[in-house]
Amino acid sequence: MLNVAMAEVISRLPRIFGARSKSASMSDFFMIDFIDDRSYSFNPTGRLEFRNAVARRVPMKLIGTYLSPYARRVAAALISRGLPFEHEAVNGYREFEIASRYNPVAKVPSLVLDDGEILIDSTAILDYLNELTPSAPLIPAGSRARRTTLKLAAIGYGVYEQAANLSFRGRDVAATEAGRWKAQILGGLRALDEAARDGGPLRATPLDAAAITAIVAVEYLARTNPDLETLPAIPALAELVAEYRDAPPFALTRAAA
Repeated sequence: MLNVAMAEVISRLPRIFGARSKSASMSDFFMIDFIDDRSYSFNPTGRLEFRNAVARRVPMKLIGTYLSPYARRVAAALISRGLPFEHEAVNGYREFEIASRYNPVAKVPSLVLDDGEILIDSTAILDYLNELTPSAPLIPAGSRARRTTLKLAAIGYGVYEQAANLSFRGRDVAATEAGRWKAQILGGLRALDEAARDGGPLRATPLDAAAITAIVAVEYLARTNPDLETLPAIPALAELVAEYRDAPPFALTRAAA
């Protein structure tokens, strides 16, 4: 199988798969119609303005920087379903004390609900958001479809974990340990690529929790490990990432380099 560096894969995405985005009108990106009669538009400052959304006394508040793939996938899910929220960009490592106010182990993300309840862990938060959007679930009903989505989301989550290990600890551990992390990343990408082929579960619409997690995983890996030597060619997964790179759930949550 052809192997290429992840940085090259990402750098080629706009050229290989970007024709659709380039040909789209600006209105495609500045007015998005959502499920459940929800929509939003961008005001001149770039701030989201939601229309016909569920009325809330106080919007939900997401705690966590978008440098965290865990926080980012929650934000992308919220935006994809037209659920308004406030964002407090807390870095769990650098702002331990603030993060610990929301989560006793000071990890992000946390989600503060409109009644003050605080949810922690991105998987638990996505499960809650799934309850809010029954007509377009993030985790589909039905035992087999549900199991497939949860399995693929777990694979993407595993890529997050090992990409973080490799980025932050790769130089401080034995080569065998770093090699194991790389193998885990490669295995996850291959599985996600297979699921992203035409008709595959990651191609379901609207994007579900698995697809959102997979897209965030590829971009996180490209940002944190651009020199990873022998990533497999992932054409189907790369196409999925390119297709949604300018969509609000990802464009609005992409952390600065």
